[in-house]
Amino acid sequence: MSRISNKEFIRAEARLLASSMFGLSEVSELVIARYIQANNLLLSERDLYLSKVLSIDYEMFLMYVVQNSLDLCAIEYYVRLKDKSNIITKKTRVISYLLETECKSSGKFRAFFSTSFHQAILSLALIGLMALLKMIKGWMLTRWVMHQYQKV
Repeated sequence: MSRISNKEFIRAEARLLASSMFGLSEVSELVIARYIQANNLLLSERDLYLSKVLSIDYEMFLMYVVQNSLDLCAIEYYVRLKDKSNIITKKTRVISYLLETECKSSGKFRAFFSTSFHQAILSLALIGLMALLKMIKGWMLTRWVMHQYQKV
């Protein structure tokens, strides 16, 4: 069995992505089961590396991120700038599509669209600023992880 199909690893990964990217403390078993199916269908052995640009073993990288409680969302922003088809972005898209159907996460989307025009514009500006800060943080974290990775 390849490492990419290790169900326990993928379960933990789904929970980490949901909490880091969307602030969810719980993920339903249905979403996790579908996430595992999507991993088996969509991802291959060539996705074992973080990206074409950053040739780091993804499983080891993710374990390091979990052990050190790093911000996976910030790292994904930065890595996406370097390589748009990286594995974290692929997995983030999969989990976001699956979480869209969850009642718990859909409330955030409805709340955004029910606000006034001025509040929506202010929210978008704030989101843009937060995204910029996340990219800077991701750059710093990725460089730090790569430096730690090279020490080992």
